[in-house]
Amino acid sequence: MTTDEQARLRSDEGTGLRSNALGLLGAATLGAIMLSPALGIYGNYAAMETTAGRVTSLLFLIAMFIALPTAISYAMVARNLPAAGSAYTWLWQATRPGIGIWVGWLMKAYYIVVLFLQPIIFGLFFNELIRYLGFTPSNWTYAFGVLLVTVLVMATVYRSINVSARTALLVMAFEMATILALTLTIFVVRGSEGQLTAAPFNPAAATGGWNAIFQGVLFGILSFTGFDVISTVAEETRTPRSLVPVATVVALFIVGAFWIFCSWAFSIAIPPARVAQLAEQGLTPITPIAEIFWGRWDIIVTITGLTAATGTYLAGMTALGRVVFAMGRDRTLPSWFSYLHPRFQSPWNAMHIGFALVGIVCILIAALAGPYNVWIWCGQATVFFAMMTYLFVNIANFIYHRRYTAEDFNWIWNGIIPAIGVVVIVYVLYRSFFTSLWGAGFALGQSVVLFALFWTAVGAAYAFYLARSHPDVLRKESVYQNRNPSSD
Repeated sequence: MTTDEQARLRSDEGTGLRSNALGLLGAATLGAIMLSPALGIYGNYAAMETTAGRVTSLLFLIAMFIALPTAISYAMVARNLPAAGSAYTWLWQATRPGIGIWVGWLMKAYYIVVLFLQPIIFGLFFNELIRYLGFTPSNWTYAFGVLLVTVLVMATVYRSINVSARTALLVMAFEMATILALTLTIFVVRGSEGQLTAAPFNPAAATGGWNAIFQGVLFGILSFTGFDVISTVAEETRTPRSLVPVATVVALFIVGAFWIFCSWAFSIAIPPARVAQLAEQGLTPITPIAEIFWGRWDIIVTITGLTAATGTYLAGMTALGRVVFAMGRDRTLPSWFSYLHPRFQSPWNAMHIGFALVGIVCILIAALAGPYNVWIWCGQATVFFAMMTYLFVNIANFIYHRRYTAEDFNWIWNGIIPAIGVVVIVYVLYRSFFTSLWGAGFALGQSVVLFALFWTAVGAAYAFYLARSHPDVLRKESVYQNRNPSSD
């Protein structure tokens, strides 16, 4: 390490991310709230049912098993490299810095695009609240909703990570209790009418066969993107080498089981044709379902939609800020992004950019193309960038442990499981992303594929440019590696 690098690292001491700030509950909560127990149902249930029919529980089950090998790989690598840069830092260390930079580029796109989903869904639920109060919703009220939730999230994430975690826990507890209450109400009513059925688990009940199932499972996968947020707060977590892996797997299983169970009830609540009709009107079907079973108390569901979107927006901005901060710290992005607020130790500049992009996409573009269409487009793009990130994490699990911890290498956890993860992800990308979307028209299909490929190529070009113009950046280890923060 050069003298300049040593001086820079010494100047950073005491001004890094706040260490030892989160325990198991706080870390798992951020992962679970990013998965969002409410929005997994509110946001994706309609898209899943309009695509594949009443088999939503089956889609969630398939998606959970698709995500499981990757969650294990996240746990295995995070145990050795608890870094804010997550997959970016891992691939830098396990393979080559250029590959790490490329993966960081893809991961940025993943966290940015998934971030857009939350303000949009908040705006849609805000319009439902406006309608409930007797006013006429419009693009103006939608835009006000997006601005409102953005201000609320700013007031939280710009402060310390502890504030974000506590807020997320309160939000998640409220939304899960509400959805479980509605789920049990549906089961009791439909059971008394003799309408309980296992169709939501039966592939034969899919409208459009397996092709529709593969397209619909995209939205199931979208629901499961987010457990990886836990890895980005590792430098702020107590005993991260043991805590982060446990929190990752716990969040995945708890929220996955919640979705499988609750989507079963929603799938038998109203016919798929009614769900499709509501989606075409730009409405989420959850509030009309709540009105059927709870009458005017359906306002509670609308409120949980608002709080759930707020919590997930909060977790998404937390993750984006830390990944961009880590790249700025390594100078693979402009060093301006590595600025931390001196009091809160939060990456303010990195989050400034995230909030600016939310305003452009979730207000301006959504006003032109329609919020629900932008939500669908961003959701499908999220799946690609998440799957690419997950693909490389599985690769990192194998390479890192073979290269650096050969004496502890386990052929099941570090070999077979990541291999299964790679095979599953490649197949999902081929069948559910490229094949299904390419045949879905340009606006909400081919344009997503073309953008994903374009952005991937730009990322590779950017990594190549850094290698040629700033070879000193790629010769050194990441700042995290030189720091070797606290561990168990």
